Amino acid sequence: MEIYIGNKKSVLEDSGLAEKDYLFKVIQAFQRQLVDPSEYSYVFINGYEGEALNKDLIDRNTILLIFDEQCHDYSFLINRSKVSFQAYISENELKASNHFCIPLGYNYSFRESKVKKISERSINVFFSGNLHKGRSDFFSWLLGFKLPLFVQHRLRKLLNLTFDHKFPSSYIRFTSGFNSGLSSKEYSSIVADSKIVLCPGGSVSVESFRLYEAMRQGCVIISEVLPERKLFNQCPIIEIPDWGVVTSIVENLLSDTKKMEQLSMAVKDWYDNSVSPEAIGRYIYHTVKQA
Repeated sequence: MEIYIGNKKSVLEDSGLAEKDYLFKVIQAFQRQLVDPSEYSYVFINGYEGEALNKDLIDRNTILLIFDEQCHDYSFLINRSKVSFQAYISENELKASNHFCIPLGYNYSFRESKVKKISERSINVFFSGNLHKGRSDFFSWLLGFKLPLFVQHRLRKLLNLTFDHKFPSSYIRFTSGFNSGLSSKEYSSIVADSKIVLCPGGSVSVESFRLYEAMRQGCVIISEVLPERKLFNQCPIIEIPDWGVVTSIVENLLSDTKKMEQLSMAVKDWYDNSVSPEAIGRYIYHTVKQA
């Protein structure tokens, strides 16, 4: 599938984009509903190129897909496009009537597997990710007291800290950086075998690949408050104001397998019908036809 990534014409599925598998399936689902699949062109932005972007690539037949975590202002491109879809932002940040929110989706390296019943999963609580300023409070909750971020980094390295002991039969560990630690195969397998997945935000946005990967496998999800979007209406994840309240939430969940099974099924059903590639392909189709 050909798509412009910035100014460069590329084959999406051969690119190195973390979002490539999700986007490929989204566009496929969208095109299946078109009489002429070549009717629209696609321009993808995942980093701020500013005025260097060739505006002539974008016209009234262009669907603009913006996955820039820094959320720069792309009004000068949005106004030229047929429609624009942007991840990471809330609806109060939309710039024009043809500007819409879109989910981030999952990382292409994540390997989907059969969804297990909660009672068949061996890991109670799971988190694996790097430590940065957006997760300092999360680290403090796990540690039991507050420390400056630079001290947290040193402590983690010096003591090789893990927090598996926070809850029984759990895997809670920080890595040395983004995409480090577990292999893709190991990470995917552990998510699929986890009852509860903790989803602290990324370095800039609360939205993360982990959120959608856990949804895809029907995990019970505990997350910081997500951006305000209609897409997140009735999303059955547990949103928390701060990590200090999570210990009792997790303990109550682990003592109620039936409730976790219900949440697991609700999460998977919501994912399939609201933010899966097939669902977002339909969403884009209806949005484009109304534009």
